[in-house]
Amino acid sequence: MIGYILQNQFFYKYLNTSGEVHISQSLGEYLRYGKELAGRYIQSSPFPLKGKVVLEIGVGYSLGACYELVKSAGCKFVYGYDYGDFLNRRLDEEMRKHYGEKVASRVKYIVGLERLKRIELCDYVVSCAVLEHVWNLEELLEVLKEITHEDSVMFHQVDYGNHSKFAKYEELYFLSFSDWLWELMAKKVAHQTRILFREMKDIFEKKGFSVTVLHNEEYSIQMR
Repeated sequence: MIGYILQNQFFYKYLNTSGEVHISQSLGEYLRYGKELAGRYIQSSPFPLKGKVVLEIGVGYSLGACYELVKSAGCKFVYGYDYGDFLNRRLDEEMRKHYGEKVASRVKYIVGLERLKRIELCDYVVSCAVLEHVWNLEELLEVLKEITHEDSVMFHQVDYGNHSKFAKYEELYFLSFSDWLWELMAKKVAHQTRILFREMKDIFEKKGFSVTVLHNEEYSIQMR
């Protein structure tokens, strides 16, 4: 527990592994994951993405899904956003060579909310296992409100279960800590906020977004 607090308070800039939890650092693995993720985004969109402007939130170490969206869906432009600069530059250079300049020139990496505010209006905003890590969700949604239009659509896949550094424990183990202790352990390294589904839905609706639940999987745990 003390180790987690020290990591969060003093070493958080070096310990955020956004986007690198489930896959290795090899180019092939990132390409496969990016293609799978982009396919999920394309399938979940209610309209064809050709000629559309797309924003992916929480890209982590890789812009793989962004490049794949341009290649496979014909997007006009794709922005890849994260709150900190976590992009693996060596890997990204290899990806740009793989996809070619025609695709790569239509993808841009954005770091921080202030820069996010200045991008063009987006037709489609997507994320996968990201929003449960966003501690300033209301602030993020305020910005998304500014950079979307009335016909824009969002697709967010949210994982409320136990993952990241606590994945080795029981599914809902991370809920056993008090709020103040969890913040000491988790906030700066962007572990889960522990926000509940209904709370996140309420925040979206409070900010003026209409929410449709496509799939909901419940977790259960036996107390002992």
